[in-house]
Amino acid sequence: MRSVCVCGMNLNSCDSVTWTLVGTLLSPLMGALMVSLKPSWKFDVLRKITLKICCSTLLLSLLLWLQFDFSEASPQFAFAIFSENIDLAIAVDGISLLFMVLTAFTVPFC
Repeated sequence: MRSVCVCGMNLNSCDSVTWTLVGTLLSPLMGALMVSLKPSWKFDVLRKITLKICCSTLLLSLLLWLQFDFSEASPQFAFAIFSENIDLAIAVDGISLLFMVLTAFTVPFC
Protein backbone atom coordinates (compact mmCIF):
# COMPACT_ATOMS: atom_id res chain seq x y z
CA MET A 1 0.00 0.00 0.00
CA ARG A 2 1.28 3.41 -0.89
CA SER A 3 0.29 5.63 2.03
CA VAL A 4 -0.62 4.04 5.30
CA CYS A 5 -1.64 6.20 8.20
CA VAL A 6 -2.30 4.81 11.61
CA CYS A 7 -3.99 7.61 13.46
CA GLY A 8 -4.34 7.57 17.19
CA MET A 9 -0.64 6.89 17.50
CA ASN A 10 0.95 9.73 15.55
CA LEU A 11 -1.11 12.19 13.53
CA ASN A 12 2.01 13.63 11.91
CA SER A 13 2.49 10.38 9.97
CA CYS A 14 -0.62 11.13 7.89
CA ASP A 15 0.19 12.71 4.54
CA SER A 16 -1.95 15.06 2.44
CA VAL A 17 -3.43 12.22 0.37
CA THR A 18 -4.73 10.53 3.48
CA TRP A 19 -6.30 13.77 4.70
CA THR A 20 -7.88 14.20 1.24
CA LEU A 21 -9.43 10.73 1.61
CA VAL A 22 -10.72 11.56 5.08
CA GLY A 23 -12.10 14.88 3.82
CA THR A 24 -13.84 13.16 0.93
CA LEU A 25 -15.49 10.73 3.30
CA LEU A 26 -16.44 13.27 5.98
CA SER A 27 -17.58 16.22 3.85
CA PRO A 28 -21.05 14.75 3.09
CA LEU A 29 -21.52 14.02 6.80
CA MET A 30 -20.53 17.56 7.72
CA GLY A 31 -22.90 18.88 5.05
CA ALA A 32 -25.76 16.80 6.42
CA LEU A 33 -25.06 18.16 9.88
CA MET A 34 -25.00 21.75 8.59
CA VAL A 35 -28.26 21.28 6.68
CA SER A 36 -29.96 19.67 9.65
CA LEU A 37 -29.13 22.67 11.85
CA LYS A 38 -30.70 25.22 9.48
CA PRO A 39 -34.42 26.02 9.59
CA SER A 40 -36.36 24.12 6.94
CA TRP A 41 -38.20 27.21 5.71
CA LYS A 42 -34.94 28.69 4.35
CA PHE A 43 -35.06 26.48 1.28
CA ASP A 44 -32.68 28.59 -0.85
CA VAL A 45 -30.02 28.58 1.87
CA LEU A 46 -30.33 24.80 2.20
CA ARG A 47 -29.90 24.34 -1.55
CA LYS A 48 -26.80 26.56 -1.61
CA ILE A 49 -25.19 24.73 1.31
CA THR A 50 -25.94 21.36 -0.26
CA LEU A 51 -24.52 22.40 -3.64
CA LYS A 52 -21.34 23.76 -2.05
CA ILE A 53 -20.80 20.58 -0.05
CA CYS A 54 -21.43 18.39 -3.12
CA CYS A 55 -18.98 20.43 -5.21
CA SER A 56 -16.33 20.28 -2.49
CA THR A 57 -16.74 16.50 -2.34
CA LEU A 58 -16.36 16.36 -6.12
CA LEU A 59 -13.16 18.41 -5.97
CA LEU A 60 -11.70 16.23 -3.22
CA SER A 61 -12.50 13.04 -5.13
CA LEU A 62 -10.91 14.50 -8.28
CA LEU A 63 -7.79 15.25 -6.23
CA LEU A 64 -7.69 11.61 -5.22
CA TRP A 65 -8.12 10.62 -8.88
CA LEU A 66 -5.16 12.78 -9.90
CA GLN A 67 -2.91 11.31 -7.20
CA PHE A 68 -3.85 7.69 -7.85
CA ASP A 69 -1.17 5.42 -9.33
CA PHE A 70 -2.99 3.31 -11.94
CA SER A 71 0.05 1.14 -12.63
CA GLU A 72 -0.16 -0.35 -9.12
CA ALA A 73 -2.67 -3.15 -8.67
CA SER A 74 -2.99 -2.99 -4.90
CA PRO A 75 -5.24 -0.73 -2.80
CA GLN A 76 -3.87 2.73 -2.16
CA PHE A 77 -4.65 5.65 0.17
CA ALA A 78 -5.03 3.46 3.25
CA PHE A 79 -6.24 4.94 6.50
CA ALA A 80 -6.55 3.06 9.78
CA ILE A 81 -7.67 3.96 13.26
CA PHE A 82 -6.90 1.57 16.08
CA SER A 83 -8.11 2.28 19.58
CA GLU A 84 -9.64 0.38 22.47
CA ASN A 85 -13.18 0.38 21.05
CA ILE A 86 -12.72 1.04 17.33
CA ASP A 87 -10.73 -0.76 14.66
CA LEU A 88 -11.35 0.99 11.36
CA ALA A 89 -9.39 0.52 8.13
CA ILE A 90 -10.20 2.21 4.83
CA ALA A 91 -8.33 1.75 1.54
CA VAL A 92 -9.16 2.82 -2.01
CA ASP A 93 -8.49 0.68 -5.06
CA GLY A 94 -9.12 1.51 -8.71
CA ILE A 95 -12.75 0.43 -8.98
CA SER A 96 -13.81 2.03 -5.69
CA LEU A 97 -12.11 5.29 -6.72
CA LEU A 98 -14.06 5.18 -9.98
CA PHE A 99 -17.32 4.79 -8.06
CA MET A 100 -16.36 7.57 -5.63
CA VAL A 101 -15.73 10.00 -8.49
CA LEU A 102 -18.85 8.87 -10.37
CA THR A 103 -21.06 9.35 -7.31
CA ALA A 104 -19.50 12.70 -6.48
CA PHE A 105 -20.01 13.81 -10.09
CA THR A 106 -23.67 12.81 -10.37
CA VAL A 107 -24.90 14.12 -7.00
CA PRO A 108 -24.64 17.87 -7.80
CA PHE A 109 -26.66 17.37 -11.00
CA CYS A 110 -29.54 15.41 -9.45
